[in-house]
Amino acid sequence: MIVADVHNHTNASHGKASVGEMYAAAKDRGLAVYGFSEHSPRPEAYSYPVEYREHLRQNFVRYASEVMQLRALSGSPKVLLGMELDWFPSERPFMEAAVAAYPFDYIIGGIHFLGSWGFDFTQDDWKISPQQCYTRYENYFRTLADMARSGLVDIAAHPDIIKLYSVDVFHQWLAMPESLALISEALTAIRDNGLVMEISSAGLRKPCNEIYPHPAIMRLASDLGVKISFGSDAHCPNTPAYAYSSTTSKLNGRYSEQSYVTPNTSQLLELVNTKLSPYAEVFTRSDLDMMTVNSDGSVSSSTGHVEDSNATHPRSHWQAQWTPQEPEEETPDYPVTIFVSREGYFKKITPQSLRMSGEQKLKDGDEVLFTCESTNSAELLFFTNHHQVYKSHAYDFGDSKASVLGDYVASSLGMEEGEVPLYMVVTPDYKGWMLFFFQNGKCAKVLLSSYETKQNRRKLLKAYSDKEELACMRYLPAETELAIFTTNGRLLLAGSALIPEKATRDSAGVNVVTLKKNAKIARVTLADGLELGEAHRYRVRTLPAAGAILRADDSAEQLTL
Repeated sequence: MIVADVHNHTNASHGKASVGEMYAAAKDRGLAVYGFSEHSPRPEAYSYPVEYREHLRQNFVRYASEVMQLRALSGSPKVLLGMELDWFPSERPFMEAAVAAYPFDYIIGGIHFLGSWGFDFTQDDWKISPQQCYTRYENYFRTLADMARSGLVDIAAHPDIIKLYSVDVFHQWLAMPESLALISEALTAIRDNGLVMEISSAGLRKPCNEIYPHPAIMRLASDLGVKISFGSDAHCPNTPAYAYSSTTSKLNGRYSEQSYVTPNTSQLLELVNTKLSPYAEVFTRSDLDMMTVNSDGSVSSSTGHVEDSNATHPRSHWQAQWTPQEPEEETPDYPVTIFVSREGYFKKITPQSLRMSGEQKLKDGDEVLFTCESTNSAELLFFTNHHQVYKSHAYDFGDSKASVLGDYVASSLGMEEGEVPLYMVVTPDYKGWMLFFFQNGKCAKVLLSSYETKQNRRKLLKAYSDKEELACMRYLPAETELAIFTTNGRLLLAGSALIPEKATRDSAGVNVVTLKKNAKIARVTLADGLELGEAHRYRVRTLPAAGAILRADDSAEQLTL
């Protein structure tokens, strides 16, 4: 039995009942501790279409006064004055002032905005691709970690509320090892900065229809030693302590899993003896039937008997029994030609369509930057100006025609504001290398396989170094000779095998060009096909090297990319 509910709202904001009415409801439910945690007022730039901001600014003083009056009484349940601080990273002074305004017992940190966008207002905002959802999840958990490190909050509210309108896609993302690693960072920040993580039943009455957070996150939090609190996020008198006694849940009409949210056996025994038992004698373990959730998701009992026999099996056993298995659809594979423009438009065109019309439609001033014959199953890697790479498949994009602009990659893959693709790699097998040349004369040679993951359409951070300005990047499927041009009119020809591999994607690289003062690497091309009068003048056998000054006979026309 859970005896505290520390996440509740009133009609001071968008709740349906007064402080007194919510307190009476908590008393009826036998709670020992009841915390009021009204939303903080919001800055001007943050609002929903149906807004309570101005209403709350007028009513917060009354709300705080009424809660403090109840708190001064010695009745049951014990009353706490809290506040749900809506988290706005760019509004630190505003949040600091809000936290200091009253003698709060605790502050809940609630993330409802990414930037100025209120992500939990409408489902229409989530009619997007899985990759775009993944990007939003990643931004959310990075924000959660930053909030935990802020020193302004005590409780991390509804830790995975970002799943509200996209729960099935969220489950797919949650199954990725990279996702759990990111969540682990946020949970570690919660633990190390003295916060507790909220277990919230509110999700059971929301479109996601599951507790916040998902059991996988609960298990991870337990493994990390994260402390927890309980809250219903109640907004009306029938929801304090909502679903606290529930032990089973259903998701989309299917049996999903059995959840037990209880302390460990020692804590539970202490709770019974100090809070729940009406008898004078002290109970021992042998007197009680105490249920325990094991690390594999199975349930055991101190008596040796569990009524629900399915629950005694590991999660994988019973989940397989109850989860319908849908046949995998085979993705058709066929030849395509891929085009990417300088401004970031993508086209995938079949040979038949290309024969009908080969003239590419482009925006004014745009040009085709990349062309490749490939197949519909090929993997695509888009390296961006934010030092990230977005992974996709050709089949994630619809077949196009030469007569249309195509898909705008930044939008299709859910890139961040101001983020654009700089380079694309098409690969069927992740063989070869990525070479990142920096203006300071260094190059990082990274195996393409280091970008390989088991999941599709996945964004990887730190795809290349951000320590120096990038001159250019190139994909090499095999070792070859490179032509490296500098801004002071020099050229060197060097075999790519002379550049050692680096183990980390964001390596700063090694020196390959000895540069004069103020000179930089300008561009890098393949040496094959260049018409050079005396190529040996520029060829080097060791790196770093300075190369040689371009002769007049080796004209710019001949050396054009």
